[in-house]
Amino acid sequence: MKLLILCIITNVYPLPASSVETNNNLYDCIHLIANKSVLVKTIIILREEIENYKVSVDLLLKLNWPKMIMNSNQSSLKHLQGVYLLFPDSNCTDYLNLFEKSSKMINSKYIIYTESMFAMFTLFDISWKFRVIDIIALYGSKEDTILVFTYFPYGTHGCMSTQPVLIDSCFRKYFQYDYSLFSRKNKLYNYHGCRIKVTLKDKTVESVDTNADDLAFKLLKFLSIKMNFTMLINVADAGENAYAAAYQNFTSASVISVARGDSELGVGRFSQILDYHPMVITSKEISMDCFTWAVPIKAGKVPSIWYVYVNEFDYLTWILIVLVYFLIALLFNYIFSYFIRPKNDRNLNVLHIFGTFINVSVKSHIFHCTERVMYASWLLYSFVTISAYQASLGSLVTVPPEIPEIDTTQYLLQTGLALKSEPKIYHVLSASRETSEQIKLVLDSFELILPDENFSSAVHNIYKKRNLALFHTSDKLAKTEYEIKLKLNTNKIVHIINDCLISSPTSPFILRKDNFLIEPINDFVTRLFESGILKYWDRNTLEFSTHNSTNLHSASMNIINLFGGLAVLIIGYVMAIFIFLAEILSKTWNL
Repeated sequence: MKLLILCIITNVYPLPASSVETNNNLYDCIHLIANKSVLVKTIIILREEIENYKVSVDLLLKLNWPKMIMNSNQSSLKHLQGVYLLFPDSNCTDYLNLFEKSSKMINSKYIIYTESMFAMFTLFDISWKFRVIDIIALYGSKEDTILVFTYFPYGTHGCMSTQPVLIDSCFRKYFQYDYSLFSRKNKLYNYHGCRIKVTLKDKTVESVDTNADDLAFKLLKFLSIKMNFTMLINVADAGENAYAAAYQNFTSASVISVARGDSELGVGRFSQILDYHPMVITSKEISMDCFTWAVPIKAGKVPSIWYVYVNEFDYLTWILIVLVYFLIALLFNYIFSYFIRPKNDRNLNVLHIFGTFINVSVKSHIFHCTERVMYASWLLYSFVTISAYQASLGSLVTVPPEIPEIDTTQYLLQTGLALKSEPKIYHVLSASRETSEQIKLVLDSFELILPDENFSSAVHNIYKKRNLALFHTSDKLAKTEYEIKLKLNTNKIVHIINDCLISSPTSPFILRKDNFLIEPINDFVTRLFESGILKYWDRNTLEFSTHNSTNLHSASMNIINLFGGLAVLIIGYVMAIFIFLAEILSKTWNL
């Protein structure tokens, strides 16, 4: 709902009653404004102004929309939305008290009618004190024309200026310029070079130039150009930042800096779980945080020898080999029965087929061309298959069986590794205890990182000691691993599990709840996201992927690897079928 509130506080003297023509113009002007710029047309007028100012009574009788009469000190104004018509020339209302209550509704709008410029100045000052910008003042001139004023907190008149600016005039049911009276774009989308204090999450730099590869900083630089503001970097205290990140529940040092007003905008990667504060709000979410584990490389269980033997071929290849054998055995049995071979001889040849497949020397009794072609094709197929299997198995002499990675939390719980993280992460897991049985099992054996052990050294201990697993967001784990890799000049030190135990949306910006920046930031972020530009920037960003190194591992042989042998077998048996048909015809026609 939209709230239109007219409030003014001043010590001006009461002016004479307005003329009938002025009252009519005022009614027509308010009628046009409400029809054009206000969605919720519930008119709210203060009781004390009705009792002391005749113009308010005239408007109350003329306006046809739903009306409410309220006292300026009523606590219900905190939750009330509508159209407030206020008349400061009545000199009877405590507008400071009124704004303190009504400004809680961020969608409020305010209209003033006055014949005193001093009253207009005073009210604009009060409205900016409570961060109310949806406000206009209707000024009754001597020519019975209603002049429309507002103020631009960021404009050509200066930063945080409340100087009244004439934006339109109304006379006889018409506006001169048809200006969008309550447009926030005219007030918030161009800061005219004004400064905005910015806090960088987990950074202590004085310029964003060194962070140009980060998506959040690309967004910040884009916004600074489009919205024409100057960034004033607020450098966070490194000690406070590290302490808050680990030990202050559900928040961080950059969030605290924004909440207490040290900076207006926090920039980084802010999680809905780890960076919560009742005084701040996040911008549109553009990604998800994955809470997962960093574990030692190749820390899974060593596979058994039987698993190694069977795993040389994948399961589809084994199924194909068995099916081919049975089909060939049936075909041989049929061919031998046709040529009226003894039953024992037929069974013996079926065993010979299996013997040739496992590379055993056997003596076969074949007398027909069909049998010879079938045997030749089968022997070549068996040679290719068995040679591939023996070569793959023989490689284990020089290359030990691959030890698998830990890829799930369930698998991790079976390894006996110590499970550790920061105290704040422990609170996150505790809050999610009833959502998963796995989280309950994790909490039963969870250990905290002690104050004398920072997060980076804990990640390094995974590489050195190989006896613990660390739980945090995949982004932080990957970035910390990357920093350690640069110091050690090595390829990979930990394995980050892709399986997320907990997921949470993340935003690139945080602001105080009463900050106007949230509207243009959300607008720009949404448009960049929907146009695909954010995805393009992210693709060209230095990403700390969980797959940040090449994993060399042996793959099981599949059907494609045996394609040559299968092709020979199929071609050979097609030829055998034609030869078999030729033998049948020659016997039938006595050729």
